[in-house]
Amino acid sequence: MSDRLLTSTEAAAWLSASPTSVKRWADAGLIDCVRTVGNHRRFTLDALERFAQTQGGEASTTGVGEWMTLLLERNVDAVQGQLLMERSVAQSWAEACDRLAPVLTQIGEAWATGAIRVVDEHLATERLARALARIVDAQRVAPSGPTAMLMTVAGDEHTLGLAFAEVVFREAGWRTLWSGRSTPIDELADILRERGVDVLAVSASVYSSDEAHLDEQLALLERACADAGCRLVIGGSGAWPDRATDARRTTSLRQLSRVISEITEEL
Repeated sequence: MSDRLLTSTEAAAWLSASPTSVKRWADAGLIDCVRTVGNHRRFTLDALERFAQTQGGEASTTGVGEWMTLLLERNVDAVQGQLLMERSVAQSWAEACDRLAPVLTQIGEAWATGAIRVVDEHLATERLARALARIVDAQRVAPSGPTAMLMTVAGDEHTLGLAFAEVVFREAGWRTLWSGRSTPIDELADILRERGVDVLAVSASVYSSDEAHLDEQLALLERACADAGCRLVIGGSGAWPDRATDARRTTSLRQLSRVISEITEEL
């Protein structure tokens, strides 16, 4: 097998997919990749073959088309029921939610190509977010358990990644505080101390593509967490800077689950 590394475009051609899909599958942990000094994704043929051979096992138990119908045409009850079905055949909520990556990619591409309207995309993601919120509400945790606060990076309006992360934290026995969008950074350290937060989890979606902005935000987040004495976890497909940091970087929910386990043992 050749050791040559393929670009995202070359990998997409090999898989008969779009480069955007390949990048999102890689960021979700479904395809192994390496990063260049410039933070570009590179793929081996071995990794692509493993993905092609196991895609049926790694993908959602419901086909992409069926999930699209559920999210675009059905109600929250139907979406919640299917999520619970996914969890019943997965080893964890992290695995079950990671399997939805191709579905979310397809919805995004359908909107980008005009196959669905922006309001349809909004309705689909809202149904999914509401179903996940119901699942979170049903996950009981001890009042004395560790606490995570979830927020998006400044300027990022997409909270679906946080909704997935919250399910994973709750399954691990963590209490969660939903800060969501537009959390004031200058007040953050005080909020973290007052609420007794053990972990601040910050998401940057693929739409957060300005690395300089994220570098600036990361520095502010690191300072707030250091002042408050809590740990920082950053995630999502945004252009987080590739530099030394005390923050723990996650690119998939299964990776987040492992980080949560590590931090739980440290507390």
